[in-house]
Amino acid sequence: MSAAARSMSGEPITPERIERALVLCAYIVMQDGTDAYLPILERLEAELVEARRVGSPRQRAERLLKAYTLDGGMNALRRPCA
Repeated sequence: MSAAARSMSGEPITPERIERALVLCAYIVMQDGTDAYLPILERLEAELVEARRVGSPRQRAERLLKAYTLDGGMNALRRPCA
């Protein structure tokens, strides 16, 4: 998936959107009770892994820190009290 990938609605395809689709697909799989939708679930899982790898290592590090801290600051790097 390219970094500029867009959905049919024109919105960018983000890891968050893929994750929401994955949760919806998991719900459908569990409600349906068959294996019919498992290939879609597996595809979404692979797409999510790939989408999270998008960007340079620095961009990925920035996303990680933003997700780890409430305010996106450097709070994740505080040293433990002695």
